Order: sequence, then C-alpha cells, then structure tokens
Amino acid sequence: MIRRLYRLWPDPRLLGRLWLLTAAQAVLQGLLLGLLVPVLDAVVRPEPDLAAATPWLVAGALGALVYAVLSVVATPVGFAAAGALAAQLRGTLMRHVSTLPLGWFTAEHKARLARAVTADVGDASHLAVTVAGPAITSTLLPATVVAVTFAVDPRMALLLCAIALVAAWALRRAGRIAELAETELERAAAAVAGRAIELGQAQPVLRAAGHAEGTPRMRAALDDHRETYREGMRRARRPFFVYTGVIMGGFVAVLVLAAELLLNDRVTVAEAIALLVLAARFLEPLGNLIDLIGALRAMTNKIARLEEMMATSPLPAAADPVGAIEVADVEFAHVDFTYPGGDAPALADVSLRCRPGTTTALVGPSGSGKTTVTRLIARFFDADAGTVRVGGVDVRELDPRALLDEIAIVFQDVYLFDDTIENNLRPARPDATAGEL
Repeated sequence: MIRRLYRLWPDPRLLGRLWLLTAAQAVLQGLLLGLLVPVLDAVVRPEPDLAAATPWLVAGALGALVYAVLSVVATPVGFAAAGALAAQLRGTLMRHVSTLPLGWFTAEHKARLARAVTADVGDASHLAVTVAGPAITSTLLPATVVAVTFAVDPRMALLLCAIALVAAWALRRAGRIAELAETELERAAAAVAGRAIELGQAQPVLRAAGHAEGTPRMRAALDDHRETYREGMRRARRPFFVYTGVIMGGFVAVLVLAAELLLNDRVTVAEAIALLVLAARFLEPLGNLIDLIGALRAMTNKIARLEEMMATSPLPAAADPVGAIEVADVEFAHVDFTYPGGDAPALADVSLRCRPGTTTALVGPSGSGKTTVTRLIARFFDADAGTVRVGGVDVRELDPRALLDEIAIVFQDVYLFDDTIENNLRPARPDATAGEL
C-alpha cells in the first residue's frame, strides 16, 4: 500500500515525513515500555533500590519528552498533508483527464470522474493520514514489544509471535471480505451517482411527464445500494468476531503462561508484571487493526480506481504533427470502428468524401453511425482500420488543437455553464475582442 501511495501522489514527501514521525513514535513507545523491566526490578523487592532505578527513570523521562515533541510535530504535519495531498492529486487527475480522447467521456466515465475527484481523492488523502498512521503504529509497536520481550523472556516472546501469526491469518481473511464488500458498495454508489446526474439533467422532461420525483432506474439504484450495504455488513460480522476471539484467546494464553512462569519461579514478580504490561501493549494495537482493516481496504480500492483512471492512455500524438489545415476536405477510406466495450461495429468499411464548399447530410436510422462519423472526424476516437483525412492529412498526424480549431460542432446535447453568455462563448477563443464576440 505504501508503495502504491508513493507512486500515485505527485509529491509524496509529506506522506514520507508523516509516516516516519509515526514510525518513530511507535518504536519509541515500545522501547519505553522495555524500561519497565529494570525499573520494576529495582523497585519491586523487599528493599527498593531507588539509586538503581534512577538512571532508567531519567531515560524514561527523556524518552517521554521526545515522544511528546514528536506528537506535537506530527499533528500539524498530518493536517497539512491531508489538504496538500488532495490538492496535488486532484490537479494531477484533472490535467490527465484533459488529455484523454473526448470519446472517453461517456455517462459512466463522467460519473466515475465525479466520484474520483470528490470522494475518492478526498477519502484517499484523508485515510492516508488518519488511517495509515494508526496502522503503522498498530504494526510497529507490537513488533517492538516482541523484540523487547525476547530480551526479558523468550518463552513469552514466542507466544506473542504465535498470537501474531494467528491474528494475521484472521485479519487477512477479514480484509478480503472487507475489500469485496467495499468494491460492491462502490459499484452501487457509482450507479446512484450516474442516475443522480441523469435525474438532474432530465428534470425538464421528467417534470413535463409528471415524474419529478425520479425514475424507476433511480429508485432501483437506491434499492440496490441499500441491499448491498446490508449484505456487506452481514458478511463482515463473522470475521470480525473471529479476529476478536483470537485477540481475547491470546490474552488468556498470556495470563496462563505468566502465571505458570511465576508459580514455578522461572521469573521474578517484577519480570512477571513487566511481561503482562508488555503483552497488554502488544495485544491492544493488534486489536485495533480489525477496526482499521475496513478503512485500509477502502483506501486500497480507492487507490486502485484512481490508478486505473490515471493509467488510461490519451490518443497517440504524432512526433511531428501538422499544424494547419489548408483545404476544407474530409475523406473516409475503408474505415472500421467499434466503440470500446461494444460488440457490433458502428462503422464497417465506410468510404466517403465531403468536398470543399459543399454540404453533406448523413441520413439514416438511429444507430447507423451518423454521429460516429462526426466523432471520428473530430478525433474523439481513432478508427480501428482505414484512414480519416481532413485537408488531405490523416487526423492522427494533425495537431489536435489545429484540428479542433477548424471544426465547429453543434451537439445534440448542449451544455451551458452556469455563467453569462459571454463566458459561455469565450472558451472557444479566450482572447476574443468585444467585436469578435
């Protein structure tokens, strides 16, 4: 997960600093617990030896001071990281999406993009700070405690290792179920988002038909989301109880072993107390992992969705693109094209020519490929086979800006920005004068 976060974020140094601070705190906390052994050994005896305990107490006080300083430093770093990471990733994602072919922007992809920019980026950056940190603590602290315990009593340390192995198995199983449930819930949430966009865009039609409250598909998407959530919660209960049982069983095993060692004079009272404290601090963060696993899997899935979107390739660009169109001539030569994910070809062996100064009407039933022709001319997609030429030049060899500067498209689905008429016109030519407008 850490490697994936580093690859995903443009500048992961904030994450690195935060996680290093968190790791230092976890290791320091485990080492401070180890100081209990010499302190208790000096104090828990018929005649306490405060002189022997003093150096360890001083070391503990200094360690606690360092821990407090690290905590104070880590808090603002965490707050800064959450906001900065979200801003970085949103900017990178929007820049990447702006390079994708226009044909990529289907209704499904637009819904996914909306969720990615709002929910996935925000949640991933927030979870990277608020969940990854505790997850690091819940992993490194028990590991440090085990190392310290080996120095006190290897038998107890081996028992802790055994508990950790069983807990890892139970946690992995719970993680797989949590990941599957989160994936299904995201699928249902994306469907709701898509229907919500559809509901907003279709309000004039729906109200004219007397269906302002929604559509059957919207209600079905909401019902599916609710049932998916319920099913995910039901499936997550069993592994949660299994993991909790492993931790509780581990605590019982620790008590039994500590009692056996003490009753058989294999450890002193001070060592027994120290071992119980160490075992408690070993089991507590392990127990917290079950509460974090759902969030960690959710973050993993969000990262995967963002990685998938960032991995979408723009249309290939020519090494030396043609920068101008000299002749208003459009030609298709034996063009085949099938929409991504489609089964049937939208165009098959289509050849046509639109000569300069003429008007060409494409006439045919719905689905016959009329819109597809215009999309290929504007290079929303690239043809699977054959050649599309504008001005005698293959559109794949033209500079995309030069191509779109020479093509005016009046879409059947018009989108107006919630702004003035002037600002709706200016995207075509931001530097236009008032007379040109």
